[in-house]
Amino acid sequence: MGQQKMEWKHKDKEAEEIPEKAKKDANMPCTSIGVQVVYGLHTVDSRKLLWGKLKQIESSQQGPWLAMGDYNAIHKVEHRLIGSNVQEAEIKDFKSFLIENNMSVLRTMGREFCWTNGHTYTIIDWALENVSWMLDMPTSEVILLDPGYSDHCPLSLNFAKEDTSKAKPFKFMNHLAQHENFQEIVMRAWNQRHRAGKIYDV
Repeated sequence: MGQQKMEWKHKDKEAEEIPEKAKKDANMPCTSIGVQVVYGLHTVDSRKLLWGKLKQIESSQQGPWLAMGDYNAIHKVEHRLIGSNVQEAEIKDFKSFLIENNMSVLRTMGREFCWTNGHTYTIIDWALENVSWMLDMPTSEVILLDPGYSDHCPLSLNFAKEDTSKAKPFKFMNHLAQHENFQEIVMRAWNQRHRAGKIYDV
């Protein structure tokens, strides 16, 4: 059984320890956020319950929401180095969850891989953001720290102050182009009349 610890430090408040899989609403100076601590089991079949539960929780969110922790899962072949070959069945459910729920991986810095047994290197710890999180906290990021006593790298969630003097970078989530209604949604948006001015006259 995996063990997770989440700490929240803000000004003079003491860090709080949150039980595994518990949801924490943390009051930021600008908004309220939802954070789901995740632990995924070790097999594809046992994780199906996780994807279903996360989908249910995500659909009830009214604002920024982050699902962060040890998923024990990858969604791309390149997320595992050495070790056994990645099979499509291993990544299918994770990819489907991202696409169907408009979730994306929060910008990640630090180490390239977050888990190793000394032979295989992989990324199985993730911070996944919903659209509201991406829009409301564009400067947030997660840093993969050195593992220390664990075989996993701790995930450090950082909220950098937004630099309003710079233009926000354009973001495109490649996995959304795989959504079955992607073309239709783009065409519908493209054909709408806008009153914003010449920026839309391409």
